[in-house]
Amino acid sequence: MMNRTRKRIAWAFAFWILTMTAFWVGASTTGVITGVVRSAKDNVPLSGVNIILEGTTLSTVTDSQGRFTITNVPPGDYEVRAELVGYATTTVGGIQVTMDHRSDVEIVMEEEATREEEVVITRPRPMVQRDVVHTLNLVTAQQEPLTRLDPSTVRSATGVLSALPGVIVEPSGSGQIHVRGGRADQTGWYLEGMPITDPNTGMFGTNLYTTGVSKLQAYTGGFSAEYGNAISGVLNEVKKTGAEAAGLRMNLEGGDYSYYDGQMEFGAGTGDSFNYYVAAAAQKTDLDGPILKQQQYYDAVTKLVWPSKSNTVTLLAMSGSLLGNTDTYHDTGDNGIPTPHELDYMRQEYTVGAVTWSHNFSPESFLTVRPYFMRTDIEQNLVGMYGVYAKIGSDRTGLQLAYTSQLGPKHLLKTGASFLASDNSYYLYPGFPLYRADVDTQQSDFYLQDQIRLSDKWTSELGIRHERIRYDRQGRAYVAGAGYSGDPIPDISRSVTTPRFGLAYSPNERTVWKINWGKFAKFVPACSVQKVYFDPDMEIFGPGGPTLEQAMPGLGSADPQTSTNLELSFERQLSEDTALRVTPFRTEYKNLGDTHVDPNTGVSTYSNLGRGRSSGLEVALQKKMSSNWRGWLSYTYQKTKANRADLGYVDEMFYAPWDQRHTLSLVGEYRLGRSAHSVRIDYGSGRFDLGDPTLAMRAKPWFVVSYGLHLDLPESWSNVGRQLHINVFNVFNSHQTLQYRWDGNTRVTDAWIPGRFISVGVSKEF
Repeated sequence: MMNRTRKRIAWAFAFWILTMTAFWVGASTTGVITGVVRSAKDNVPLSGVNIILEGTTLSTVTDSQGRFTITNVPPGDYEVRAELVGYATTTVGGIQVTMDHRSDVEIVMEEEATREEEVVITRPRPMVQRDVVHTLNLVTAQQEPLTRLDPSTVRSATGVLSALPGVIVEPSGSGQIHVRGGRADQTGWYLEGMPITDPNTGMFGTNLYTTGVSKLQAYTGGFSAEYGNAISGVLNEVKKTGAEAAGLRMNLEGGDYSYYDGQMEFGAGTGDSFNYYVAAAAQKTDLDGPILKQQQYYDAVTKLVWPSKSNTVTLLAMSGSLLGNTDTYHDTGDNGIPTPHELDYMRQEYTVGAVTWSHNFSPESFLTVRPYFMRTDIEQNLVGMYGVYAKIGSDRTGLQLAYTSQLGPKHLLKTGASFLASDNSYYLYPGFPLYRADVDTQQSDFYLQDQIRLSDKWTSELGIRHERIRYDRQGRAYVAGAGYSGDPIPDISRSVTTPRFGLAYSPNERTVWKINWGKFAKFVPACSVQKVYFDPDMEIFGPGGPTLEQAMPGLGSADPQTSTNLELSFERQLSEDTALRVTPFRTEYKNLGDTHVDPNTGVSTYSNLGRGRSSGLEVALQKKMSSNWRGWLSYTYQKTKANRADLGYVDEMFYAPWDQRHTLSLVGEYRLGRSAHSVRIDYGSGRFDLGDPTLAMRAKPWFVVSYGLHLDLPESWSNVGRQLHINVFNVFNSHQTLQYRWDGNTRVTDAWIPGRFISVGVSKEF
């Protein structure tokens, strides 16, 4: 019986470590337009020109130098209209606004005596961002469908991110990602500027489906001071509005009995009036995957926007659930788990609610206030596979304040603060009640950053961020033989200040050189800070041996995890429709959380002995639509090493299991008449094995090709739908092994490429 108990406890702690890295899982969401208006006759700056941003309530007037600034502009493509008595009205289109950044426009106005009609200019959209000092990948709603060929990642952030440089996706189907060699719990997750990282587990707090996505913003390296609690990249998703997705659209897709997918979206309104957007998606699958079978999920989004001259109110509500059954049957009666079920399963549910009020003090400055709420519930029933059941939850209430101001032509100042309180719970049951980890947290932060336009060619960004967390620990200290009967355990607080710096040099409109350096921090998960055992005096190694609390102390380290990132980037627009970016990088990770087993005493403690380093090169080649085709290619060369404090290897460094020397993804679409042909090619040179790092080897290279056909149906088929979709994942039916693991001295397959899968769907608009 004692051996069985020790085995279950070992599985429980292995499972606890797994949950730290494998859960299903106040930044700005607007941009700035700046410009100058000149006379076509003598190139003299024109003051007093009325500047109107078409399709919005935003407008301003040029100053004595002919300059203007409009802040708080939602992402999108815009036209700017310039009006001045004595001059022909001039409209400039093709102005792209992206989140957090500034778009420049130059307007030349002709005198009315020279030209009587309105002048309309559509400028080519630039493909390099001259004032962005960080490595930014931006995926739009139009690009996202090109990544959907794998049925297991349809409409998921994982499917999109796997096609970007610097990102490695776990092959096990867990949904976790590694950005530039970082661990899965080191990335910062944001939803419309709200942090959705769960402080209880350190992972993402939603199911990460891209239902209703407008834009996905991914920083794979350094990021500005308005983002925090992350040491390995930041991801920020913005949902659509009714102004950009008017009308009703439905999409249904299936692939025999094992795959059903449906989505509906409906929007109405304009950018300068009330608009609303509603979307819902549901999916059921039973695909060939290494972990989950018979997945079911639903996701729903509602976004309401009330704009006016000086104020904009946005309401965002989301909810979703994910249920995945594993392939392991068990007899629930013998184990007596709290929730009987015929199959092992993993379930996640989430709810998000936020109200954002934005007030424009002037065209150059605005304030944003956002209260929000988020709830995450996770239940993992793996009694049949590991003898373990876990239930995790967190209720989070937050408040964000942000102020942005363009101070003259040179300084774009951003400052803000936020507070987040989280009610956390964690229950672990390896066939018997083992422990609870109900450590509530309170987080606060303050940031200040200044984007400085040093000249027409030079831009710099300076930022600093201060973050603080308090862990509300519970109960009393442990006394051997007397349980938790000692002195009260005090709460603990940790704080950290991190600087960031970036510089961009743009000798012309097609070329940008960038250098970026920064320090970053991530708080350890609340469930690692304190575990309270139900029976702390249990002698897990037999009578007379150490107790559970002595062998595995419940109090863990709370020191923040840190990283230092340095990158140099070169961007070049090769033609009107093609751009190249090359980015060498190096990141050092320190103070990483690990469950360290002392090789001398055998005592297992959550500590900050983990460390690692990653270096490499990212290449991104992008082509926008021209000559009937578009797409992008991403390539990453990377070396990632880390110690294994969890196995007692504190000083030795090994290649990480997610180390893959070469990773390539090619996504493309070619349009021919009424049809569009898309292809996605993914290649990896092989990952290192899971388990004992002294035995680990690298898997063989793998290669996957997928194809999609989108066909516009004739009018006579309007009752059926507007477009037909046929997707073929893994065209060549490859079953290559993606990763191995070591069970003792035996090397076994851990993850593989699912077999060929064909799905057919139809979409319709109303």
